[in-house]
Amino acid sequence: MTKLSDVLANSGTQTINWDTAVNTIKPILGGEISPEKFIDELAKEQLLILSATGDEDFLIRFGYQRFGDMLRASSIVQSYQEAENNDLSFLAEKLAVLTEIESGVLEALASILPEEIGIEITDDRLGLNPDVAHNLFVKSLAWRSKQSVTPVIEEQMFGALRTEGLWQTVFESLFKLSVVPNHYLNAEGWFKKFQWRQDSPSRDTYLSVALSESYDKNGAIWFLIEALEKIEVTKWPEESYRLASSALLWCCSATDRRVRDQATRCLSLLLKTYPAICNHAVNTFLGCDDDYILESLILAIYTACLLSPESAEEFVQPLNRYIQFNSRSNNILIREHSQLLKKELLSRGIDENRISNQFASNPPPTTWPVISDVQTLLTLEELPSNMRLWGDQLGPDFWRYKVEPSLRAFDLESKGITYENIACWIMNEAMSIGYPGYREGALHHDLATLHIYGRGRAKPGYAETIGKKCYWVALHRLIGLLAANVPTTQSSWEPQLTADRFWSLELRKVDVSDIRDLSLSKKYPLRNLIKKDLELPESNIDCWLKIDDYYLANNVITLNDESNTTWVNLSFYSEVHAKKDEDDVSYDAERFLCIASYNGYFVDPNTTETVELYNHSNNHCYRVYLAEYPRSIAFKQCIAEQDTTISDDKRTFTSIQLLRGGEWEYDYSSNVEQSSIDVPCPDLIDKINLRWDQDSGWLDENQNLAAFSHNIDRNSSLFIRRDILDSYLSKYNKSLVVARFGRKQFNEGFAGNARLMEVTGRYVYTPCDGCFKLINEDIELLGFESSEEKT
Repeated sequence: MTKLSDVLANSGTQTINWDTAVNTIKPILGGEISPEKFIDELAKEQLLILSATGDEDFLIRFGYQRFGDMLRASSIVQSYQEAENNDLSFLAEKLAVLTEIESGVLEALASILPEEIGIEITDDRLGLNPDVAHNLFVKSLAWRSKQSVTPVIEEQMFGALRTEGLWQTVFESLFKLSVVPNHYLNAEGWFKKFQWRQDSPSRDTYLSVALSESYDKNGAIWFLIEALEKIEVTKWPEESYRLASSALLWCCSATDRRVRDQATRCLSLLLKTYPAICNHAVNTFLGCDDDYILESLILAIYTACLLSPESAEEFVQPLNRYIQFNSRSNNILIREHSQLLKKELLSRGIDENRISNQFASNPPPTTWPVISDVQTLLTLEELPSNMRLWGDQLGPDFWRYKVEPSLRAFDLESKGITYENIACWIMNEAMSIGYPGYREGALHHDLATLHIYGRGRAKPGYAETIGKKCYWVALHRLIGLLAANVPTTQSSWEPQLTADRFWSLELRKVDVSDIRDLSLSKKYPLRNLIKKDLELPESNIDCWLKIDDYYLANNVITLNDESNTTWVNLSFYSEVHAKKDEDDVSYDAERFLCIASYNGYFVDPNTTETVELYNHSNNHCYRVYLAEYPRSIAFKQCIAEQDTTISDDKRTFTSIQLLRGGEWEYDYSSNVEQSSIDVPCPDLIDKINLRWDQDSGWLDENQNLAAFSHNIDRNSSLFIRRDILDSYLSKYNKSLVVARFGRKQFNEGFAGNARLMEVTGRYVYTPCDGCFKLINEDIELLGFESSEEKT
């Protein structure tokens, strides 16, 4: 700032041009941050003022200069008032003599004129260029008093929206005002009225772009999400939180998954903190025609209930209201999240008679559409190929990987329904939603999106088109329609699916209950255990391979933390890859691999030495939300349909892994990739009455840490407090057996010429001394000279 002040003092003007400012601060910043980004940040903090010039340049002034601009503008207005002349030509003359470097005065006048004399800067009598005037008008919106913004401003708002190149600035100003109480332009005022006038695809044509731009450029939407992710430390007026629920729901309509998913998660946090706002949010969006908004709303309410079960009573009326106005919807996510919320409320003691009946059952179409019925869509000029779900060409990824797998569970043939019918129904439903939009605006939006981000799998996962949004909504509605009207297929090798199952589990794309990355203070002991650097041998690699020293049992299974609390490792996994020369990118580079795995099982005490143990199993789940585990009907369905195994007749897994990452490829609710998490088995949680701490730990009945997990890269562990474990084993007559698997491997390149050592072992936990007894151990050498290999 000092350097910029020196430049301003020697400039002979009251401004600095953009290039001069960049060149001045660039040597100071070095490579830590770009000067352009730094100037933008200073402008957001109101320390600098940026004013656009006619030649697409910017003039920069200091924030304190705005005070001077306000004084000059006030003086001009005051002189007009003192003249007691209603002729605006007096003001027009004053404005006409202002130069480009005095544009700050015009910006100040745009705020003062409506407040002092009731006219807008866009008034033709002031003689300003209409485009310039509307630009000034939009900039003034965030600065002027609420009282000066009245319904008569609508004409100026539409004038600004019609001004070339200004509509995104208009949206950004509206986003800034969205949570301002009692403001005519806030999220529930004119903004809502304006958006409600359009069908969903036409609305998305502009709104989705504006939301994404505001997020990308750290604008008002980015700030809203950032602030509400830290809702525990925000201090807003109560009315602002209510308005924030509406602003977030508008964000949930976005085609940008980052905006939509993060807004949904913020909404769930908001409703968790202020559950009374649920009813307000539902009432505000009654009659909404955008399924994305309605899906996000019920998901956020359901998640809020999962995260704050003590507030169950607050969610009854909003759920009833929501079902009342969406009971005819076929959308399976809307229907089943409502049912899941109902079941959660019942489990919390709410009387079933107080909750609305289920959704209405809609009949299938009398005649399913065929390819000739969707020619209106297919003949659109430049229609993206991924929207052609049926025809001579290969079906797009959406059809092959999303639609077709969803259909396999239904016996379509018994109802005379073909894949052509399904594809055409989806395309026809997209048109009924409103695609391609007013004047084909949604189609043009999609073509621009594909031009910017690329097509197919080259496109970033978060960048969705309006057409794809319509197809997702259509698919969600289709599954609801089929689930109510088409029988399931009969399989001789898979569990029979029941008619009352939750079909939406396969359609889940985001888990907004996963808030581990927002944890402010939770820290768990023994974190350094699973972060171990691999010490590579300088020579004699064969000798190194034959030494069993990578995460031995006595360094892994039972450990004491800094407070001398003893923890037992129920599940541990470490995998490290390394090269002798990390800069060697050749095919035959020397590579090392180390794996250590310890998996625990609860077994009958009489079978500790004989029960079969194995490390590879499906004791994992990727379809439930973190907050649903383990008591929800959703998780129980995964067990019943054998997607997840928690036990068999001989053993119970001590842990279950809830998968994240690639299993949730469409989840952008966090800016960091959420790792999979190892959690205690359901039997432990239920019988010891553990409760998730909404991070990576579990609390006992006294709210003390009873279990926790670490997940870092390819390394993970799940610890349980020894006294908790001992109590469980004693009370329910069980023993803990741990299966060990270890590997040290060396190979040159990717060919099958590896030399390796593998170790398998069995340990039994003895509660009396908290130790593990080695029952058996096998070591196998592979790839060495035959005389050295042994078992």
